[in-house]
Amino acid sequence: MKITRKAVAGVAMASALALIAAPAAHSQEPKSVALMFDLTGRGDKSFNDAAAAGLDQAKKEFPGLKATESVPSGADGDRAVAEIFHQEIRRL
Repeated sequence: MKITRKAVAGVAMASALALIAAPAAHSQEPKSVALMFDLTGRGDKSFNDAAAAGLDQAKKEFPGLKATESVPSGADGDRAVAEIFHQEIRRL
């Protein structure tokens, strides 16, 4: 089964939103979220920018949110994105 970059971005965004939306009534710890772009990162005028806009909005709506962004690089970049995707699917 071939995994498309849009599918990876969609799952990453859904996972990020699920983490943000989780109730924090019993915890005062700051929440963390990570966004892993594909090889082009921000500025692609496509799904990377859409995911980045969602992350930017989440940072505005949830003060104290620790947000980390990552762009894979090198020949193994696509493999790294696919591994993260599979880890998130298993976690759900």
